[in-house]
Amino acid sequence: MTVSELRIRRARRTDLPAIIALGAHLARHVDDEPPDWTPATLAPLAFGPNRWCDMLVATLDRQVVGVAVQTRALQLHDGRRKLYLADLSVGPDTKGRGVGQALMAGVARHALDLGCEAVFWEVWVKNAEAYRFYDRVGASRDDTVATLMSLDKAGLERLATESA
Repeated sequence: MTVSELRIRRARRTDLPAIIALGAHLARHVDDEPPDWTPATLAPLAFGPNRWCDMLVATLDRQVVGVAVQTRALQLHDGRRKLYLADLSVGPDTKGRGVGQALMAGVARHALDLGCEAVFWEVWVKNAEAYRFYDRVGASRDDTVATLMSLDKAGLERLATESA
């Protein structure tokens, strides 16, 4: 594959079946059960007036071979805009061929276009392949600035009802 064959662009509704397949591939890779997305359930989250995310896709010969899903983040304490890379998935047939690098470059351009000062993301602790990839694109690990915290659905429900 040459760089000229690879294109990065904003996702379109017609890309949703391929995006869903890439998401299922990523879920299996990180030992999750793939969600039961359909184009109808995902479309409002990616394209509706109240969308939750922006998606970039990598295409090769007009076929979607990778996706990067991003959301915007604003930090009030320091006034910084950041882009959160929620997921990056490259099809198994195109791994190692520059698709991930091209998607990350697209994410970087998107972040700069939005006036962001940084992009951040999480990496599954067992995903050595991802750590090697992100090291190659120049990302740094920063375990000293923050610790990932979360509430699962049961925790959310408990907190919501206790504090009501």
